[in-house]
Amino acid sequence: MNVTVNGNPIVAHAGETLFAALTRAGLFSGGLCGGAGRCGRCQVTVTAGDAPVTAADRAHLSAEEIAAGRRLACALTLTDDLSVTLPAQKPFTVQGLAATAAPPANGDLGAAVDIGTTTLAFALVDLQTGAVVGTASLLNSQRAYGADVLSRVHACERGEQPRLTEMVRGDVLRGLRTLCERAGVGTERLKAVTVVGNTAMCQLFTGFDCAPLAQYPFEPFDNAPFTADAATLFGTPGLAASVTVPPPAGPFFGADALAGLAVCGFAERSGVGVFLDLGTNAELAVGGRDGVFAASAAAGPAFEGGALSCGCGSIEGAVCDVTLGGDVPRVVTVGNAEPVGLCGSGVVALLAELLRTGAMDASGLLQPPYFDEGFPVTPSLRLLQGDVRAVQLAKGAVSAGLKVLMKRAGVTCDDVDRVWLAGGFGAALSPEKAAAVGLLPPELVAKAEAVGNTALAGAVRALLGGAANLPPITTVDLNADEEFPILFFNSMEF
Repeated sequence: MNVTVNGNPIVAHAGETLFAALTRAGLFSGGLCGGAGRCGRCQVTVTAGDAPVTAADRAHLSAEEIAAGRRLACALTLTDDLSVTLPAQKPFTVQGLAATAAPPANGDLGAAVDIGTTTLAFALVDLQTGAVVGTASLLNSQRAYGADVLSRVHACERGEQPRLTEMVRGDVLRGLRTLCERAGVGTERLKAVTVVGNTAMCQLFTGFDCAPLAQYPFEPFDNAPFTADAATLFGTPGLAASVTVPPPAGPFFGADALAGLAVCGFAERSGVGVFLDLGTNAELAVGGRDGVFAASAAAGPAFEGGALSCGCGSIEGAVCDVTLGGDVPRVVTVGNAEPVGLCGSGVVALLAELLRTGAMDASGLLQPPYFDEGFPVTPSLRLLQGDVRAVQLAKGAVSAGLKVLMKRAGVTCDDVDRVWLAGGFGAALSPEKAAAVGLLPPELVAKAEAVGNTALAGAVRALLGGAANLPPITTVDLNADEEFPILFFNSMEF
């Protein structure tokens, strides 16, 4: 059979779903549930061929969308020739790190890469001067296997690791090529590449077995530095770069978080600092130069716009702040573009405003008529009751994890002198509104500072030969902590 996507043919087999064919072809279709039919994100538009309407289509699409040819890829079983188009993906912003110089006419270049669960961020670096000469970002195509780390680890248990490794290596190679194309230089000028990410993402990239991370005691994990030549790793002759992946601190506190701690100077701090990198896999740390207690909280994709009916990442048009009080909500969007969805900072801001105005109570219950209809953010965007619950789970995990680490460190909020909010979500997050919804203790608001993508900044430092100067780190398994379930339950309310 002949299946074309955006005018290009792909390999497809009769009887499989379009989602499976797209995943095999490395074409991200937006799905977050691994093709289980729950999220409604893998939407395509059928332009030619037979595509019967399914119950899943009716559950997630309007009558107008269905009439226009919109279908869910996971519910579309291939039986005949088909032509479809995928929605255009807007680029994500790289928060906190910008190009500071033009690419040099000659000389060696390097690249730093942060493999996030949701997005990958890249920086092109002049190895002679240390200047960042370009940045780029793209979606992690592994999201086809699920929005969170554990979904992908479970996929490895089912024998899918080779495909996941192929996908993330393809994403990194595509990002490196994009960096060089934008800078007007050839990839042969890349001499070194440093890659960071959480433990699972790095192990998938290197090809180390991830399946043991699904079960206690979450061993083994690869805690040795990884080095390979790019031509062999990516199967692309002509790449002369050496690729390095620093080791993690533990199965769920990876090289990305360690890079963040190094950038924030934890090894030099006489006081107590708190580090929060709030993404799909939230990393938390408390301490100073004498020692740090660190953990990872399974926040899920809500902070990065996933798992929300109207959610999106930090892309152009993402609603990143909301104020209520007039006839209609006043929204701020990334790039001042037309609103396309709510990103993490936007949904936190909206929930804080809903609490303040009484449109939502402390239990997270939207008041009538919003409970049934959702709250209208813009004419085309509504926050649903289920969206509120997704954020409650995420913020409950982070809040409880922070309390566990502070207790282990033997400190209180009064002892903390600085808080770093890292990552794209943290860069746009209002500490006041984060405290209003219980994500951050109120006593820490005045001490909080947004620092952008510290993982990528740390990867740049490592690329240039900077030592990752770190204090002693004690990783804490929150799932094994007796108090965590109780603290998590108590942290669910706003």
